[in-house]
Amino acid sequence: MSKIKVIAVDNGWQQTKSKNYSFKSGLARGETSSGIGDGDILVFEGKHYIIASESMPHKPDKTIDDDHFILTLFAIAKELTHDNMDFLADLNKNGATEIELVVGLPPKDYQRQKEGFAKYFQREKVSFKFNSLDIHIEITHVFVFPQAYAAAIALREKFKGSNLTNVVDIGGHTADCLRVLKDFKFDGDTVDSLDDKVGVNALYALIKKKARANGGKKILEDTITEILLNDPITIKNSSKERIDLVQDTAKEFTKRLLGKIANPDEVGFDLTEDTTLFVGGGALLLKEFIENSELVAKPVFADSDKDNVTGYEMLHKVRTRPKTSVSA
Repeated sequence: MSKIKVIAVDNGWQQTKSKNYSFKSGLARGETSSGIGDGDILVFEGKHYIIASESMPHKPDKTIDDDHFILTLFAIAKELTHDNMDFLADLNKNGATEIELVVGLPPKDYQRQKEGFAKYFQREKVSFKFNSLDIHIEITHVFVFPQAYAAAIALREKFKGSNLTNVVDIGGHTADCLRVLKDFKFDGDTVDSLDDKVGVNALYALIKKKARANGGKKILEDTITEILLNDPITIKNSSKERIDLVQDTAKEFTKRLLGKIANPDEVGFDLTEDTTLFVGGGALLLKEFIENSELVAKPVFADSDKDNVTGYEMLHKVRTRPKTSVSA
């Protein structure tokens, strides 16, 4: 057996993230690679896959089919071959590469789904092809941690000293909300998840709908993302009408989301007094609109869309750290 590799993957509905990569949580598939598109090709159990240009529809459970497992195989392959394709080939000469996989679940689902989620990934002797390379792995251990809380641990220096910190993880389909106490403990009594069209996929859909109504012109998700992130090239090449459509819709969308988070009948976070940490890819997209909102007094923002991944790695190190006895 080759040396154990620890790989953390954040399985979002909008993006799948690992330490060095972030890509759409969507798959195009076929019996052969012909006609399914361009990009890295993964072949698993006779099917050919590439990463799709748009994310998959939301499903009630990530373990309902193999889609998230296959997306995770993409992440594992990308991480294993990150520095050198020959590196993995050398590992495979000695047998399968043993993987310790570190993943996460929304905090509201964590206690109920963590065992099933771990079993979903824990598989022996998984063989697949990534581009021209044959890969053989064994996923021998799976560690599952709460999303959003993991990101908060990774970013704890940003709210150090706060007695209580709201954490809002804005994803593709949901906004997960929890609180972290002064000692960075997870407050399990204040966990909620908004899933009524509050994720960025709903924002993309709303902008596309308005674009069609305003003349039938199609607007791509990547274009919407680049406008929200003020990409200079996209801004320069887009009409004022298109920019206004995207930004005005995002502003109203953000206002509605923050209103739900502050509403006592929904989440009930005090956004005017307590520090609020916004994490996830959606937080990065909506940062400008959150900062300019009068509803949030003390916003703090993620560094990247990979903060959950960083937090998983940190929590894994604590979980697997050897215990040593201390003599008086």
